[in-house]
Amino acid sequence: MQQDSLKRDLSFTQAVALNMIDMVGIGPFVVLPLVIGIMGGPQHIAAWIAGAVLALIDGFIWAEFGASMPRAGGSYVFLRESYGPKWGKLMSFLFIWQTMIQAPLVVASGSIGFAQYLSYLVPLNDVTRRVASGTLVILLTAILYRRIGTVGKISVALWIGVLGTMAWFIIGGLSHFNPALAFDYPPRSKFFRGELRQLFLLARDEQLDVTQLTGSYAGALGPPQFIPSSYRNFSVDGDNDGRRNLLSDWNDIFASVANYFVVHNWQRAQPVAVPARLKPDNTRGNTENELVLRDTVESLSRQGVDFSTDLPAKAPAMLISLAGEEGTEYWVGFQNFYAITRYNRSPMYALAVFQLSEAIAAGVRKSDAAP
Repeated sequence: MQQDSLKRDLSFTQAVALNMIDMVGIGPFVVLPLVIGIMGGPQHIAAWIAGAVLALIDGFIWAEFGASMPRAGGSYVFLRESYGPKWGKLMSFLFIWQTMIQAPLVVASGSIGFAQYLSYLVPLNDVTRRVASGTLVILLTAILYRRIGTVGKISVALWIGVLGTMAWFIIGGLSHFNPALAFDYPPRSKFFRGELRQLFLLARDEQLDVTQLTGSYAGALGPPQFIPSSYRNFSVDGDNDGRRNLLSDWNDIFASVANYFVVHNWQRAQPVAVPARLKPDNTRGNTENELVLRDTVESLSRQGVDFSTDLPAKAPAMLISLAGEEGTEYWVGFQNFYAITRYNRSPMYALAVFQLSEAIAAGVRKSDAAP
C-alpha cells in the first residue's frame, strides 16, 4: 500500500524567501531608531552587536536541527524530537499554542509600523492610522488565503522588496554617516553617570528607597533641587533629628541651602550685584557672560563700566549682560553673585534670586514698620 506524503510545493528559493521575510520584521525600520533614541549614545552599537551575535548563534542551532531533521514542521518537529517522548509532545503543543498568540501580534506590529511610515507620505490622524493598519491586515489575510505554491511565489516578490528596502537603508546610512552620532556619548554623560553613582550612595547613607525617589535634571531632589552629589556633600541636619531630609523637612532644606552658600564663600552683609552701564568710550569689548571673577571693581571701572559700590578697589567682580524689557541690561556681580551661580550656573537665575530676595526683604521691612 502506497503511503501518503505531503507534496513539497515550495522551491528552495521560495523557502529562503519565506524565512527571510519572516525574520526581518519592523525591527530595522521602527525598533532600531527607538533604541538609538532611548540609549542616546554608542552603547546602542554594543546592543546591536550583541543582538547580531545572538541571532548568529540561533542560526547555527537552526541549521544543525534542519540538517539532522529535514522534515516539514520546523520548530514543532525540533522540539518534539529534542525533548523526547515524555516532554516532546508537550513542548510541541506549547509552541503551537504560543504561536497562535504571537503570530497575530507580529502581524499587528507590522501593520502599526506600516501606518507610521505611511504617515510620512500621507497626513494621518489616530482614526485614519488605525484604518490603514486594519486594511493592511485584511489585505495580507486575503493574499495568504491561497495555495502554498502561490504563497511561495508571492513571498519571492516580497523578499525582493525587503532586500531592496534594506539596501536603501544601508546605502542611505552610509551616504549620510555621522561618526559623532554613532560613537560619541551624549554631552555630560560622565556627569550623569557620576550622579547616578552618587544617588545610590545617598540612598545607602540616608536610608532612602531609591525606587521611590523622583527628581528632575540629573536627579535633582526635593524643593532645593540638590543633585545627589550636592545632597551628600552640602546638606546638613537643620533640626538635629539625626537625618538630612531635603525631601520634606524644611528646617533641613533652609539650613542646607545656607550651608551651600557658606561653603562657596558667601560674604555676609556684602552686596550681591549692582546695575551698571557701559560708557560710550568703554574698552570692555567682549560682554559675553563668563561666570568667573576675573575682574575687580577697579579694573571694570578702568574699562569704562559705570557702577556704584562701597567695596574696595581690589574686590573681585564680573560684568553680566542680560536681555531686559527695554534692551540689554548690564550688572556687576560680586562674590555673593558668584556664590549663587555655584548653585545654578545661570546668570539670569542668580539675578532673579537676588531681586526676589530684595523684594521679600523690602516687604518684611514694610510690614515691620507698619503700626
